[in-house]
Amino acid sequence: AGAIGYLVGEEHHGIKYMFTMMNNARLAVGVDGVAIAENSLQKALEYAAERMQGGITINKYPDVKRMLMTIRSQTEAMRALSYYIGKSIDLSRHHDDESVRQKYSDITDILIPVIKAHATDLGFLLSSEAMQVFGGVAYIEEYGIAQNLRDSRIAMIYEGTNGIQAK
Repeated sequence: AGAIGYLVGEEHHGIKYMFTMMNNARLAVGVDGVAIAENSLQKALEYAAERMQGGITINKYPDVKRMLMTIRSQTEAMRALSYYIGKSIDLSRHHDDESVRQKYSDITDILIPVIKAHATDLGFLLSSEAMQVFGGVAYIEEYGIAQNLRDSRIAMIYEGTNGIQAK
């Protein structure tokens, strides 16, 4: 008998529909990178505020401060980029002026692969940096930071490997 296919949308517009779906998925995966980095930051901040070494909490040590500030600043930058892309998507779909819609459609087309690849790369790197804050205990599963590193690594592969985003 074989499979039954159904036409979704207008005939001869499939590639356009497919890229709309892929762009939405790529944006979502990029935002996953932001979320994993934020979660790693929160875990590292909490651990560093509680872990005593040399009579003080480790969040007082310059290198730990540097790591935490790096994770925070990069996470906030990724978040700002994702918000800008969200605004661009909205304006590309809903602005009254066609030329403004086209401008923001072009911006969206350029930035979707950037957020997907950059945010997932950084999600992995920042999770790794957060593991460094934990030191050797990072591998104890109850802290959850090792799971963040594993989750962030797979995000770099979802919806097209990050190298392919450079097309």
